[in-house]
Amino acid sequence: MSILTEIKNNKLSFLKTVLGSLMYLVIGLSMAIPGPTLLDLQIAVNCSLEQISYLLPSRACGYVIGSFAGGFIPKNTDKQPFIVICITAVAILLGLLPWNTNLWVLIANGALIGINVFILHLWGKKSPPFIQFAYFFYGLGAFIAPLLAEPFLLPVKFDDKNSTKVHVYTREDLKIHFPYAMVSMYSTTVVIIFSIIYCLNRETKAHSSLAEKKSDDCKKSKKTKIFAVLVAAFFIKIYFGIAISFGSFLAAFAVKCKLNLLKSTAAMLTSAFWGTFTLFRIPVTLAMNFIGIRNLIIFELFLMFCASIPLQLFGESNVTILWIAVVIMGCSLSSVFALVLGYLQQHIKLTNAVLSLFLISACVGEFLFPTILAKFIDQKPNVFTIICSVCTVSSSFVFVLLELVCRKLR
Repeated sequence: MSILTEIKNNKLSFLKTVLGSLMYLVIGLSMAIPGPTLLDLQIAVNCSLEQISYLLPSRACGYVIGSFAGGFIPKNTDKQPFIVICITAVAILLGLLPWNTNLWVLIANGALIGINVFILHLWGKKSPPFIQFAYFFYGLGAFIAPLLAEPFLLPVKFDDKNSTKVHVYTREDLKIHFPYAMVSMYSTTVVIIFSIIYCLNRETKAHSSLAEKKSDDCKKSKKTKIFAVLVAAFFIKIYFGIAISFGSFLAAFAVKCKLNLLKSTAAMLTSAFWGTFTLFRIPVTLAMNFIGIRNLIIFELFLMFCASIPLQLFGESNVTILWIAVVIMGCSLSSVFALVLGYLQQHIKLTNAVLSLFLISACVGEFLFPTILAKFIDQKPNVFTIICSVCTVSSSFVFVLLELVCRKLR
């Protein structure tokens, strides 16, 4: 009932949170759609799979710029104009992406940090459920993207050795500019609605609980807080490394591994991942007040192990196990980032600079792991499952360290 009471008492804040969540859907769409369309983008630029795969880590360079710039936004500055500018840029760049040989989407994370800070500002200590709400739409966008792209993919199946059939097609045969145009049009619509609401009411009053947080925060050790932030940043780097790599390269792995799945089937597999990634947020959000954020993080890390082990052992040889592992992995990764933010906010104040550091760490993970995959996915697709296993083990150890540090802040 506390969540419903918060919404009732802060109707304007909730409206802006809903609009911010619709922008998260834009971010989810823009992040997920290059994965299933990667093999068709390869045709568009007439290059190898390894070369086109660098599109995915190259996005992280732009994300770093956006996250770094976000850290310099003054504390009390109205974030809403920055959100509008960034989402507008995403809408334009996405529409142009399939027509451009320089496949970079540069500013998505600038919007992501703006919306993160904005929601924390509106809801204060009550933010974890509302961040989950926003990230639900992020996952929903990522779920929709493969379904949106699938009807427009060229029907090519790889043979056991290497792809030669893909070069039968030319840029004139491609249809992927249609789904990109749809995403661009939706993004533009959301920006227009948000801009209208902003013009009618520019108030962004901070939640009262943020004032309470200041006095508590000053009593805690500065060194311990800094160490907690650094450990959390490292955890977030691993999390985004596996989440983005899994969602982006799953289709390529499914086509290139020994199973040799059709591109349309691989797109459905990707959609299944993002679907469970999205839907599992609902029970997590409902259970948050009963089970506790810390216990939910532990549960999701356990699910990561349940997915990684069969994926590593049988992911390339058994299509049923691959589907099951993908679904479990989607559940395990669904809420970790939002839960960690909520967990940390119980111990320290999440400032604009701290969130910028977290998102820069996320960008490093998104750059590092996809770069490795881009190098090997064509000839050694099993590297995909190896990276998933390594990230699973590493994230568990890092969270144990984070828990030990946070105990000193209680």
